[in-house]
Amino acid sequence: MALDTVTDYVAQARSLLQDKTHPVRYSDGDLIDALNLALLEARRLRPDLFLGTSPGTLTTPSIGTTPDPMGAIDEQYRVPLLYYIVGHALRRDDEDGSEARASQFMMGFVGKMLALAA
Repeated sequence: MALDTVTDYVAQARSLLQDKTHPVRYSDGDLIDALNLALLEARRLRPDLFLGTSPGTLTTPSIGTTPDPMGAIDEQYRVPLLYYIVGHALRRDDEDGSEARASQFMMGFVGKMLALAA
């Protein structure tokens, strides 16, 4: 699973959300908005990861933009960003159990962002 581009994040989020049939429940724009929020939360939790980056440069472009800024994110923090996207998407669902599942993904995001390297 490579998470090098915005397209990769959207595709992997769709896989975890089981949102691969058309029409999709979550638009690309919604998932990219969640990715933008994930970057802001990551910056709040781990400002050291964004040293030298101006706050205004954290927003991600649309799919297919070149060069894709997501490749600049350290590989060990890419999965937590994916977890945030999925958790954020699940929070808007009204289905039974979606809130518990959303909380698990959000806790996974925070836990992985704050975990110390062994």
